[in-house]
Amino acid sequence: MIARVGFLAVAMLSASSATYAGEAEEFLFATEAGQAIGSSDACGYKLDASKVATFTETRIANLGQMARMNFSSASSIQPDSIGTMTETQKVSHCALNQALAKKLELL
Repeated sequence: MIARVGFLAVAMLSASSATYAGEAEEFLFATEAGQAIGSSDACGYKLDASKVATFTETRIANLGQMARMNFSSASSIQPDSIGTMTETQKVSHCALNQALAKKLELL
């Protein structure tokens, strides 16, 4: 009996850890996508509008609510954030987010 209870406890913890890991992964993915999309105009790299629309409809729309909200926040804050950066920070930020946009196949 104790072994069964112990097994169930481990199974429940594993399931909860897997759920948390999946949510954390979604959250980080949404952040990267939001930063890459939100930075494009301020950084001067051009995204393919049809790829962005398809990506948003098929990838972002299927994320959990918290991840979608994080995507919106990350994309919205980028232009203002970039405006306050030093030139060196902007160069680094823009290079990183252009690379992310390329990784996400949005260019």
